[in-house]
Amino acid sequence: MKKTRILIVEDEEFIALEIATRLYQLGYEVCKTATNGLDTIEEVKRLRPDIILMDIRIKGDIDGIETAKEIMSFASIPIIYLTAYADKHTIDRAKETTPYGYLVKPVQERDLRITIEMALSKAKVEKELTKERELFSSGPVIVTVWLPEPGWPVKYVSSNIDKILGYTSREWIHSNFQYSSIIHIDDVEMVTTALEATISSGLNSYELSYRIRKKDNDYIWIYDYGMIERDEYGNPVEVRGYMFDQSQLKKVTNDLEESEQKYRTVANYTYNWEYWMKNRKFVYMSPSVKRITGYEVEDFLSNPFLIDEIVYAEDRIEWLNHRCKISKEFVVHTLDFRIVCKDGSLKWINHTCRIIIDDKGTNLGIRASNRDITLTKELESKLVNTTIEVEESERNRYSRELHDGLGPLLAIIKLYFQWLSETNEKEKAQMLVGKGLQNIEKAIETTRQISRGLSSLQIDNEGFVNAFKGFIDNLSFNSKVSITFNSNLNERFYRITELTLYRVATELVNNSLKYANATSIIISCDLFDEREIIHFIYKDNGVGFNVEKLSRTSKGIGIPNIQSRVKALGGSLLLESEEGLGTTFTIELPYIEVENHNLEILN
Repeated sequence: MKKTRILIVEDEEFIALEIATRLYQLGYEVCKTATNGLDTIEEVKRLRPDIILMDIRIKGDIDGIETAKEIMSFASIPIIYLTAYADKHTIDRAKETTPYGYLVKPVQERDLRITIEMALSKAKVEKELTKERELFSSGPVIVTVWLPEPGWPVKYVSSNIDKILGYTSREWIHSNFQYSSIIHIDDVEMVTTALEATISSGLNSYELSYRIRKKDNDYIWIYDYGMIERDEYGNPVEVRGYMFDQSQLKKVTNDLEESEQKYRTVANYTYNWEYWMKNRKFVYMSPSVKRITGYEVEDFLSNPFLIDEIVYAEDRIEWLNHRCKISKEFVVHTLDFRIVCKDGSLKWINHTCRIIIDDKGTNLGIRASNRDITLTKELESKLVNTTIEVEESERNRYSRELHDGLGPLLAIIKLYFQWLSETNEKEKAQMLVGKGLQNIEKAIETTRQISRGLSSLQIDNEGFVNAFKGFIDNLSFNSKVSITFNSNLNERFYRITELTLYRVATELVNNSLKYANATSIIISCDLFDEREIIHFIYKDNGVGFNVEKLSRTSKGIGIPNIQSRVKALGGSLLLESEEGLGTTFTIELPYIEVENHNLEILN
């Protein structure tokens, strides 16, 4: 079987490598990794991948969103955005490109697999819909695609709308257009209520007749058949409507059978397993039944009792009671039960159904929608394990507090005693004792804070810049090491970012003093306003090490901890070092301003 070819657009080498590794493990093919927009566009033209994983914030003249817009101008390739932090403006820009999904960094393997498979499935449906839209474009049926967002914006409308209603496609797709504005005032509530009820009940189709205003202000009756596409969790993704002028119904009676077949073709591409049963026989069943049960559509059409037979033995009585209720109550019914698939595996099904009655009171049978909720049930069964993991996470958090908060202070105190043992100067000895006592007091205070589950009080009160300057001042009198620190940060910022920077910076200084034999350390921490990025550079002239060897072994003096902290905040880290030539760390973190820092601490 041909593997799905994926292009990764990510300018952070560590993140790109991690995603590529997971893609290979999931059975996909990574055809290329690009780091900027212009290279990405050229690679798409050359390689034509099946799907693109696009980081929103990439280096270069254009970001991921602008790159996606350019690609959409010449190719129809599903694009999934990678993002860590994104403000509302960025999200609104991203929506304009109609992405096939979002993945939040750090990317989890399960989310990666599900999002890619959903995108591929949606792309397949879109391809078939394109053929379908071409089929309808010159006929009597108006095809519309709506997005389930405030105002229900129109994503697509077939070009034959001008012949039937007098409007242009551009007028309907315009951001200011509201479909409800052309529905007859007496029908608006009925249409809105019916659509909302269909979505909330879990059903995936509706049929309505109502009046709408043409461009010339005349009203006509239309028949509107809608299909609601949902994701695997049951959330609506888009609504596809098929409308024709019902006032001309008599003229097109002979074409109804053909039109019904077209509607059924559309239903074939719904993700859920749909069926319509009348008098204990299936009138229609969607092909999705094979994906969920393993059985073919023909298996059910030839044996209507198969749907009862595949219900798991322990759930069968409840299922049969449910079937009896349907025949007596004209309301929406739901039931969760298990089925035995053709391959012998068990799956959980969320079943929603109701009896369909036309305006003359005729019973048209039972319409049902079945959704595979096996994954949801599995997650529920893992709640106990999740609770244990949360407790373990809390233990690890306190462990990090001891390592990051108390550890550096004890290391400094150890250095003071070491320097005290090496000096015979009374004045310097007194200074070392004084400094040592000060840091012992800080260690005691930090111990109290940890016991209360709190972070560094000094950072909370003074902020990263002042707290780190104080840390350096405690070391500056040692003539063996020259430490320089510069920063243009004048305002407080996101507390977790301040704490992370402080922990990383102090750990790097301690590593340089204890292991690198450095005599000079230069540190800068600046805010790049135009990018809303905190740029932190740490450089020492110590012994250095082989970065390539470190990457292969995934070991180092605190480096994995530093990488994980930076990654957790959606930042990036670049490590440069050579044996005998020192080490440089370049870290970038998103800048989040905090107007009232004390209020954030209390919350």
